[in-house]
Amino acid sequence: MKKALSAIVALLAVNAFGAEGMWMPQQIPQLSSELLKLGLKIDPNRFADLTGDPMGAVVSLGGCSASFVSPDGLVVTNHHCGFGALQFNSTPQRDLITNGFLAKTRDEELSAGPGSRILVTTNIEDVTNRITGNLTEKMSNLDREKTIDRNTKQLVDECEKPGGVRCRVASVFEGSQYLRTTQMEIRDVRLVYAPALGVGDFGGETDNWMWPRHTGDWSYLRAYVGPDGKPADYSRSNVPYHPAHVLRVAAEGIKPGDFVLVAGYPGRTFRYRTAAEVGNMQRYAYPTTIRYATDLNNILRDMSKNNKAVEIANAGRIKGNDNVLKNYTGTLTGFQNFGIVGQRQKREAELASYVASHPEAKKYAGVVDEMNRLEQQQLATQQRDTVLQWLFRSSPMLAQSSTLYRIRASRNATGRASRRASRARRSRSSRRATAQVCATSSSNRRNFRRISASPRSTI
Repeated sequence: MKKALSAIVALLAVNAFGAEGMWMPQQIPQLSSELLKLGLKIDPNRFADLTGDPMGAVVSLGGCSASFVSPDGLVVTNHHCGFGALQFNSTPQRDLITNGFLAKTRDEELSAGPGSRILVTTNIEDVTNRITGNLTEKMSNLDREKTIDRNTKQLVDECEKPGGVRCRVASVFEGSQYLRTTQMEIRDVRLVYAPALGVGDFGGETDNWMWPRHTGDWSYLRAYVGPDGKPADYSRSNVPYHPAHVLRVAAEGIKPGDFVLVAGYPGRTFRYRTAAEVGNMQRYAYPTTIRYATDLNNILRDMSKNNKAVEIANAGRIKGNDNVLKNYTGTLTGFQNFGIVGQRQKREAELASYVASHPEAKKYAGVVDEMNRLEQQQLATQQRDTVLQWLFRSSPMLAQSSTLYRIRASRNATGRASRRASRARRSRSSRRATAQVCATSSSNRRNFRRISASPRSTI
């Protein structure tokens, strides 16, 4: 599932490991009986209401989860999620990354940067039919992707037309379902507090992704809107946003065996990848990512050695790559220690056995083999695709140039399509006018038939 798709609920039961998992908010009511048995104390249906309590308080920063914790728009998130705001406001003379920041008054709060956003999800809808309804089996892969891309852009444009919102369409379950998410886009985000690096990143990457972790892993931001209460660009005249719902810190901590539910915007899950796909991740994708991320960070650190301004400019990228490295290194170890590929192979063997023993399932007999064939086709360009991916990832300017080029190409294509549609409308209008003028007499009707047979004719 894609990260910014929606508020996704992750459920963990420390006394029932087999019950853990990830679900979309609209799926939670279907799990009511199981959740109540595990120890949930509130109505499960409340998690499907994205504008109610508590889901209305859970927000996205466009790459991180966060929560409203005060009626005046105060937001709490992880320390690394506020890293960009610290970096934006840091200079060699005022190193907020190292020393942290505290605004003692609202006037002292700092802009988190022009690209910072707080996204409040207000709606999730299934748009699968509008994305895939005009796909056919005879389409080539390229035509299929172009059609999906065109349908996606139309749905996003339609959704964002009123303004003040950000919309996106994402595929889930490997493209079997498409969901459109609507989010209120708060564009004036300000830094309120972040601890010093020695607190916010205590233990460094050694403790990262580990449990328990003893670190002050938090930052505080505040959401601002225009005086009319609507999203607006940064301005000193803006006022704090007043969310309808906020989360409150519990007076007591959790106890061993307590049921835990976490609502947020996590990364992707790969639980439905085939054994062949997982095997390639273990053999190629993860080791290659580790190698490239290590090389890139070595280059960035070397460039930063004797220049504090460059060090600050590179800090966010280095931090992000270090985060990926710790995650991928640990995951790769898990592949090996827990025999993940072997587990997938066993699962597929069990599936094959079930299909063979159930006549109604025979139509699925060759599905995994077909998926593996398609996987092999994709692997033919894997090394080339990886190099291109890391070229763009290594050079922000190249990535931005690519984005601008694609926007221009998309606009040109849209313009060409619009001009074709306009010509077609003019042609139809001309034909209707011709019919009205020429249908007044039999001789004119004969002339009309001659004119309408010529694609170049005009009145």
